[in-house]
Amino acid sequence: MRPILLLLPLLAATAPAPAPAPAREPELADLLTLDRDQPVVPVEIAGRRLRLAVDLSGKGTVDLNPAAAAGLGNLRFGGAPDAVLGAETLKGRQARAVARIGGMAVPLVVTDYDRPVADGVDGTIAAALLPYRTVRLARPGAAPVAATRLTFPLVDDDANGSHVRMATPSGPLFILFGLDRAETVATRSAGTRLAALGGGRIEGPVTPMPGAFGLPRDTRRLTFARPVALAGRVVRSVAVRIDDYRGRQGFPAAPGPPGALVVQARPKPGETWPAILLGRDRLGDCPEIVLTRAPATITLACTAP
Repeated sequence: MRPILLLLPLLAATAPAPAPAPAREPELADLLTLDRDQPVVPVEIAGRRLRLAVDLSGKGTVDLNPAAAAGLGNLRFGGAPDAVLGAETLKGRQARAVARIGGMAVPLVVTDYDRPVADGVDGTIAAALLPYRTVRLARPGAAPVAATRLTFPLVDDDANGSHVRMATPSGPLFILFGLDRAETVATRSAGTRLAALGGGRIEGPVTPMPGAFGLPRDTRRLTFARPVALAGRVVRSVAVRIDDYRGRQGFPAAPGPPGALVVQARPKPGETWPAILLGRDRLGDCPEIVLTRAPATITLACTAP
């Protein structure tokens, strides 16, 4: 009997592993139409009904206001990646859940950073999580208008969210879409690439702008000698955050008075993220925005460039 016992582990080790089960296709519906100015969807998580604003450039999660997260006590929350916002680092928690959206089951991750993420709703949901082949944002009852339609491929990843990737001589730019933001803003590393592309100069005073989680971020105005087209939107100047990663390039300094000494600040380096978030100032004349899942695209129907 001893030889048989010695052979059993060998047989087990050399036996072929069972084939993995085929990945289950997500349950999808055809079309979801939302109010372009208030894109909100009802979502049920852990038996609680929530109203979530759709984040066109979300990073694949549901981000909740603290009060909403506190009502999901039966979820098992664990640690979440830190949210680094300039000099601020926020600690958070996250949990896996299965949500019900339009009657369909959607596995997702819920996060809570103990700070409000959106006003008038319970939180936000990344548009890529919506179980629809097409998501259309339009103004209800609006009369049809003549508009130019431009379609761009969308890249969706957890690090950068849903974005349009634009090549520049200095490196790629990630173009994001923020209907909840009044003004377009670029990260500092994106600003250095935009400055090289459009002959930009940093001008004007430091101006705080609301950022993620309502935290103010210091910005300055980057003005271009040559207008820059970003996802078809013409940009002649843009606010640039100056309190995050500075990139490998500096900004051309604005000319000062005769004899003045111009000093360029050197902020503490951080993680590079060359992103520009288009706000309502550049998307306000786009009455219709359409997202498709396969292929992943965004179409902007705009009345002006």
